[in-house]
Amino acid sequence: MDGTIITVDASNSKIHPDWCPGVANPTPTNCQGRFGIDVDLAVLKLDTFSSNDVVCLNEDNSIPILGGTAEAMGFGLTESGDPTTFQGATLPVSGCRPGDSSWYFCTDATPAATSPNTCPGDSGGPTNVPNCNTQLGVVSFGIGPNGTPQQVCLSSTLSGYQRVDTHIAWIEAQICALSASPPAGCP
Repeated sequence: MDGTIITVDASNSKIHPDWCPGVANPTPTNCQGRFGIDVDLAVLKLDTFSSNDVVCLNEDNSIPILGGTAEAMGFGLTESGDPTTFQGATLPVSGCRPGDSSWYFCTDATPAATSPNTCPGDSGGPTNVPNCNTQLGVVSFGIGPNGTPQQVCLSSTLSGYQRVDTHIAWIEAQICALSASPPAGCP
């Protein structure tokens, strides 16, 4: 993160077909996943070409390593309430709940008030290997007090990130379908 912000409009998007939108109280019968999501991914087609470095998508399902770290980024709430500042935080990787590891990885911020965390508004932002140009996932959700969806930025909440390694084939198919000049390897 070098602090440079570039604004680019998106002309098209593809939302993963297993995303479950608009479900106020998700249950196993009305949506396959927790918090109204099963697969929290979308691919955007940008209106203009960016000369910025391209990130690599992680394809290794053994990364991130429990006990390691991940760098989450976004435009979420800050202590001053300013959601227009692009920020990043390096967070410890933990387990989510049993059975979640193939789709999500989580970070547990420590209870100390100074601990960084993702906040409302960070959703959709990238989560990368620290100091590397490899994307591990996408900021997805935060769990607030009593297991409710996170409404405020709390340093001690559990945050979840959609893994990209489990959806490489779908992501690449969308890139091929949306690209005016598809990358090598597209059908």
